Amino acid sequence: MSVEVTVGPPVLTINHGSTFMVTDLLGEVAADSEQGAFCADTRFVSVYCMFANGAPWLLLTSGTPTYYLARIHLMNGAFETEDGLVPRGTLAMTITRAVGEGIHEDIELANYGLQVVRFNLEIAVRSDFADLFEVKAHELIRRGRIVTEWDDGAGELRTSYTNRDFQREFRYRVARSESAPAYANGRVTFDIALEPGATWRACAEYVFIDGGSVRAPVRDCAAAHSAGEFDTLHQDWLRRATRLTSANEDIYRVYRQSVEDIGALRLYDRDFADDVAAGRRRAVVRHDLRSR
Repeated sequence: MSVEVTVGPPVLTINHGSTFMVTDLLGEVAADSEQGAFCADTRFVSVYCMFANGAPWLLLTSGTPTYYLARIHLMNGAFETEDGLVPRGTLAMTITRAVGEGIHEDIELANYGLQVVRFNLEIAVRSDFADLFEVKAHELIRRGRIVTEWDDGAGELRTSYTNRDFQREFRYRVARSESAPAYANGRVTFDIALEPGATWRACAEYVFIDGGSVRAPVRDCAAAHSAGEFDTLHQDWLRRATRLTSANEDIYRVYRQSVEDIGALRLYDRDFADDVAAGRRRAVVRHDLRSR
């Protein structure tokens, strides 16, 4: 009897504690998929796509250098502007995301062409606040009410969800940008003019509000991604973990990676101790999904 083995599409997954994000290799979250940004068993981001004057970006390479960090390198496809056609590969974009409570996102654009490029960078962001297990089962049931508002002064997109006493809120906050953000038609937009050889930078924060708990990013821009309290806790975990020495380099690498992977799954529960709480949350009886 033959057995069919299927493999799903390649994805990028980053996580820390109860926060994780799953995207395609372009760093985007496709609609009607199991991808998204999740926190406390809730999907806060159900769609995330980027465009240059409405045209999609093309993948160069992407990966996860460590469990909490993703880096994506893209280039433009050919697109039209008021100044004419921008050839494929004129622009390069790098997206860096780091998870730590919330998610910090760095965006960097570079113009490798010989002409000024003027265009709109568009970021489509949507939230459905679906239960994690409903997402995995592809059995989403719409409940409650979702409201989206844009705070122009703060450069912040706020989407809130209410269903009786169940409340969640997602904030996509443009923390720094070299051009002012705006919002229209479900997209955060930046009006960009890049001289030849010039770069443009912005960074955004994903803030997850779970009832009265606010999970804002503990990591900052790319230069500081590797520093912070959680990294100290992770290094302490590595120091205390059982050590293995072997003349076989492959065995050593597999073991070391296993220790890193277990550490990446740790949930720090401050109500008990500065130690791993993985599994404790799963031992608590979950609420009825219908309450959402």
